Amino acid sequence: MGCFAVILYRRQKRLWIGGLTVALVVVIGLSFAVVWPSKGLSSSWSSGFIGFPQDMGGVLTTRTLTQNFSVAPGSFLSVEVPLGDVLVLPGTGTEVDVRTVVSAQGTSAANAKQNAQSVQWERATPNAQEIDLSLDSTLPNALRGSRTVITIPSKMQISLTDHLGNVTSSGTFEALSVLDNMGNITNRGNVLGELDLQSDLGDILQEGSVGSQTVIQDHLGNIQVIVPSRQTLQIDATTDMGSVYSRLPVLGGTVTDKGLHGQIGRGRLSGTVQITDNLGDITFEGANTP
Repeated sequence: MGCFAVILYRRQKRLWIGGLTVALVVVIGLSFAVVWPSKGLSSSWSSGFIGFPQDMGGVLTTRTLTQNFSVAPGSFLSVEVPLGDVLVLPGTGTEVDVRTVVSAQGTSAANAKQNAQSVQWERATPNAQEIDLSLDSTLPNALRGSRTVITIPSKMQISLTDHLGNVTSSGTFEALSVLDNMGNITNRGNVLGELDLQSDLGDILQEGSVGSQTVIQDHLGNIQVIVPSRQTLQIDATTDMGSVYSRLPVLGGTVTDKGLHGQIGRGRLSGTVQITDNLGDITFEGANTP
């Protein structure tokens, strides 16, 4: 529970949109179009760079940033990205490898290069088993976009915060927390302990086995949960403006158009899943796995 408390603390500290999603959509909508999420889990966001509406010039340049370090088993990695997509891939051994392509814009080639040089990874190590990474720039609005690929050892504890962009992950995590203010969250990985996924504006897909405690929240987007058919879970799911569907039998509970409360699976209970959605559909499915 200690790791989960740290994750929740970071979420409260860094959340800068929260309940103001609707107001923010109106403001950003003046600068670029937001595609309304379609039924199912089709993506509402295109891949690649996403730019701020402010114009810093007509010359665009890119720069590659790297981070590489060793971690102890069960270490906690915190990553914060203000703008851009994040991809987390499983690795081997004890090495964490971070590769980020940043995009910067300027009035000339020299100015664009200067803006790109202002973007850096800031790294802190509060203790022997915790690493904090933040993508920052000393020049306001210098960062026009980014794409980060993180390769990690198995069974790490991960906390990802992405303010504008998509987050995709796979592998096996001791604990996983993802906060995405505007973008899709896709986790095709297994989580052994606590899983916490939250998007203010975007779809969420969780595909893989989940652990003792799972919390998924979405303000504006669809949620799809695909778990192994052999896993037994206690489910509590509600949506305000949408529908709840289950392709798995629900035992000892109730299923309505707006909520699902009961047990999925007939074996030994392995965890709880709590899901809330303000505006979007919630779907449960089973997958046959070895």
